[in-house]
Amino acid sequence: MTMTSALSIAASGMRAANTRFEVAASNIANAGSTETAPETGETIAYRPRAVRQTAQPDGGVSTVVTAQATNTDVDLGSEVVDALGARAAYRASLAVAVVADEMSKSLLDAFSPRRERRA
Repeated sequence: MTMTSALSIAASGMRAANTRFEVAASNIANAGSTETAPETGETIAYRPRAVRQTAQPDGGVSTVVTAQATNTDVDLGSEVVDALGARAAYRASLAVAVVADEMSKSLLDAFSPRRERRA
């Protein structure tokens, strides 16, 4: 794994965590509201959104946001837990990015020519 791929994987993790947080916040904000069903045009109860994460073969993750097919109520407790989990995942991915950046700088410093001091 290269430093660039480590940063890319960390960035995809941060994007996925951000998507998860946004969906949880949207579900909380829209609890108890209505929306128009795209299939029929009828006004129905808000259908909570869900995020599906998929690991990518070259590293990192991708996300897809879907609406639940059935009219289920928003479970506020689950949404808060999802938001907190997304926050923790974002912080973990950020920590990976910081370490990869520091390692890259150290590697460049190790191979850079040093100027010799003259007396």
